[in-house]
Amino acid sequence: MGGETTATLTEAGIEVAEPDRVARLIPYADITSVNLRFRPQRSGADSYVCRVQARGVAALEIRSVSWRNPIWRQNRADTYRPFLLALHDRIAGRQPPPRFVAGDPPWSFALQIALWILPIPVIFVAMHDADWPTRVMYTLLPIFPLGFVALFYWYRRLRPNQPRPYDPRALPRELLPEIKGITS
Repeated sequence: MGGETTATLTEAGIEVAEPDRVARLIPYADITSVNLRFRPQRSGADSYVCRVQARGVAALEIRSVSWRNPIWRQNRADTYRPFLLALHDRIAGRQPPPRFVAGDPPWSFALQIALWILPIPVIFVAMHDADWPTRVMYTLLPIFPLGFVALFYWYRRLRPNQPRPYDPRALPRELLPEIKGITS
């Protein structure tokens, strides 16, 4: 939000220009992993994230949405998607190849699932003094709305971000923003 960082593909690597800093170059040969993720938004454009890790430098996160301030954001899917495809074309055949990973890290993915399941036994234990039918009723009552919301959360947020390797010549569709006129 303090200014826009830009990433440009050159013949040698990814040139990163940050506000008030000297541009730096991440050589393609130094890239050790590429991670794609999806961050759904309640309003406005969904955010897609490409995290590039290279030897000796901090990870670079490239996003499909630019945040100008806490309220205003700009959808950059029309430049993000071609950038991503071109980056993968340039590093796919490298030897040894970088790791290509889709989704959240496994610990983060597991934590999100645990946070949805945790309230059920907590409610049941909290009612240990209640009689059996009351315990069952108060345990099952929140399960239905929680299950309903969790189903949508699973479909919209967790399903696309399941941790898995991917082929750099066939990027996961659910982790690429759609652009009008482009379907694949």
